[in-house]
Amino acid sequence: MMLMQRADVSGRMVSGDSVSGRLSAPWWKEPLMWLVLGLPASVVVAGIYTIILASRSMP
Repeated sequence: MMLMQRADVSGRMVSGDSVSGRLSAPWWKEPLMWLVLGLPASVVVAGIYTIILASRSMP
């Protein structure tokens, strides 16, 4: 596993989170990001489906 390194304020290279001592996970492994992206995406899909359904049943 490759460690992510970044420079801190003084310019030293630091691995992970220096405050808590844990490595930060990539964004796609964070459960909250799936909610932030998934819920609006599902609303868009449902809206498109509703428009298609309504346009097919026009008198």
